[in-house]
Amino acid sequence: MKPNVLSPRQRKFLFRLAEGLSQAQAARETGYHVVSACHLLKRPEVRAELEHLRSEAEQELLTRLSKLVRESLDVLQRALSYKNRPAEQIMAARTIVLLVERLSARSVEKPNSAAPAVVDVPVELEPTTTN
Repeated sequence: MKPNVLSPRQRKFLFRLAEGLSQAQAARETGYHVVSACHLLKRPEVRAELEHLRSEAEQELLTRLSKLVRESLDVLQRALSYKNRPAEQIMAARTIVLLVERLSARSVEKPNSAAPAVVDVPVELEPTTTN
């Protein structure tokens, strides 16, 4: 094997790291011993590929977040245009605030946390009711 070519197993390990798993978790999932995984990450071409994957994941997250923000603002703008329906206005604003809070909490987690780096949060138009 050429020194700059990564095996499918190595790529899967790096992908799992880029998703946010710890080194130990990614190693277990891909059949590596933790020490072997650590040695693998010392190789410059492996570190470069990991950085590339993390950069792609970050870009995808930013793209999704931007789209969600635009969609949320559209929903809020429509809801706020209901002049005779203040309850709908408040519910729409509350839903968007809750969604932004969830996104903010997930996007600031450490890269090696158990949460995935790419967050797929559905847009909820109907707020949950609390008793």
